[in-house]
Amino acid sequence: FFNNERVRFETKIPFFEPFNENTNIIFDNYLIVILIITIQALLTFKLYKHTYYKLFAILSLLTIVSAFIPYVDSIFNGFSAPQKRWHYLLAFATSGLIALYVHYFHTIKVRTYIWTSLFGFILVLISAYMYHKFVIWIVWVPIVFLIGLLSKTHVSSFFYKKGIYCYAISVIILALLVSSVFTKYQIFHQDHEKRANTFYVNASLYNTPVQQDLVQQMNAKKLPEERTDWRVNEQDNTPMYQHFKGLSLYSSIFDQQLIDLYYKNLMINIKEESVSRYQSTGGRANIASLFSVRYAMLKDYQTNLPEFFKPVKASGQYRMYENQQVLPAVRIMDHYYDARYLKTAIDREHAMIDGVVLNRKGEKYKPHASNLLSQVDVQDDAIQHLGRNQIKVQKVGGGYTLSLPQNLQKKFKDFYLVVHIKRGQPDSNHMIDVNGYQNNRLFNASKYRTGQYEQLYRVQPDKEGNIHIGLSPTGNYEFKILGLYGENYQTLENAPKEKIYASYQEGQSKIKVTLKKHKKGMMVLNAPYRKGMKAQVDGHPVTPQRVNYFMIGIPVDAQAKHIEITYRPPWFFTMIILSFIFALLSYLFSKYIYLKINKRKSEAY
Repeated sequence: FFNNERVRFETKIPFFEPFNENTNIIFDNYLIVILIITIQALLTFKLYKHTYYKLFAILSLLTIVSAFIPYVDSIFNGFSAPQKRWHYLLAFATSGLIALYVHYFHTIKVRTYIWTSLFGFILVLISAYMYHKFVIWIVWVPIVFLIGLLSKTHVSSFFYKKGIYCYAISVIILALLVSSVFTKYQIFHQDHEKRANTFYVNASLYNTPVQQDLVQQMNAKKLPEERTDWRVNEQDNTPMYQHFKGLSLYSSIFDQQLIDLYYKNLMINIKEESVSRYQSTGGRANIASLFSVRYAMLKDYQTNLPEFFKPVKASGQYRMYENQQVLPAVRIMDHYYDARYLKTAIDREHAMIDGVVLNRKGEKYKPHASNLLSQVDVQDDAIQHLGRNQIKVQKVGGGYTLSLPQNLQKKFKDFYLVVHIKRGQPDSNHMIDVNGYQNNRLFNASKYRTGQYEQLYRVQPDKEGNIHIGLSPTGNYEFKILGLYGENYQTLENAPKEKIYASYQEGQSKIKVTLKKHKKGMMVLNAPYRKGMKAQVDGHPVTPQRVNYFMIGIPVDAQAKHIEITYRPPWFFTMIILSFIFALLSYLFSKYIYLKINKRKSEAY
């Protein structure tokens, strides 16, 4: 996918996967199980004289072999971590082969049928013996064999006339049995059965009436362009099914600029590491205000609420908070800062609040936030130093404690702690606990790890003025404290909060804004910029720009009133025209082939 950034998979990919219970696709594979009839069909070489049979046999053979080659999985996952996202091709190829095998079944010799069937059945029995596992469809395999054999030997007039139909029905029953076993143990396993019911859908882990009512209240009180920070536990797609403008998503495909924003530019910490999700603001008030987050909702045991969010309502276990320093979704700024000179996440936040961050344009942003690491005392606990940035954690929760002097505690409300951390041996999932905030990180060989080893944590010192970094489990780590930055929120508090627009409408690939009296500058919308966007200012075309790393920027003068932004994917009409042309060519070509074949047939007679 274009513009989809994939994390480079650093773990060595084996050329072949071992043949075991997890990869055996003819018995009880976790992803797909092909019918044993496929093996019989592949070994029936006589039928290869039929063109379509040969085609599906070759496709089946290629896809079966490819199922054991992780590099093929990597190709279908954007040349990243091997992920089996293509096995529908295997299902298609083998299904077509089985259908043709049944179609030509009456032409197969009895001897060929017997030895190919026995070979396939022996493979199934060996698999069951090796894995100490019995599946119900094994019992049906000999019955399918006998029905096929009876139809071949013509022991009765019934089987002579109806044998092929009986065999086809027996194969269909086998397919249903295999599917039911696969569904039971691989799809509706114990964990899924707990959640695949109406009780779970209406429970607090998903979508209760109380949650729906609170979301509706927040939607009614906030402006349509403002956001709500709320997720049901780790349900990142909560905004989609509870219908509000949120801050989280679970998906396999993300726009590159969104990934860069979260991982690199703003370093927003993802509490549960995964390349398939983004979520919230990491408890950072500057980002929440820049994203126009009006409300946040947490359960009573959840923490990491950004500064300036004050409680406005409680209902059961839910707590609703309102942002007292929310910035408008549309702002006009006349200070321009060059992104190249912004080296830390906190400076980028301040620059976006004070003005507009541009790529290779603008002036240097001043002042820069100072690294306070030299002003704090750092002590280790249960740590063995092995070499340059290499440590061994000797007890669960061992790590480092940063003791902050009183002057820093009084000067700043929050601190941004930046660390470099990578799990060593033994490789495993691990957790970084920063004063009670638990960040769960994946093992190095995980297909879902983000590959980001520099993490930023917004933290407040405890009552003793300490920041503790605890690492779990024990073992080796690559670790270094890179920086500590203080935030007093003067930049955010001093930023203008008044709306400079009279109306904001969004829908049908359009954003319409009507401005009030304003100054000349860059109109910034905190909506993602995309290639293919076009803008009109009072009916005159203007080129939108990507500003603030991901937002939409429209240059406007002091007299600008009506702004309309439209979006259409790049090359949209070009692709429609090409699709139409090739569809027409395909039709004409098939017509030509059809007439040519008919002409040959007529000449033959």
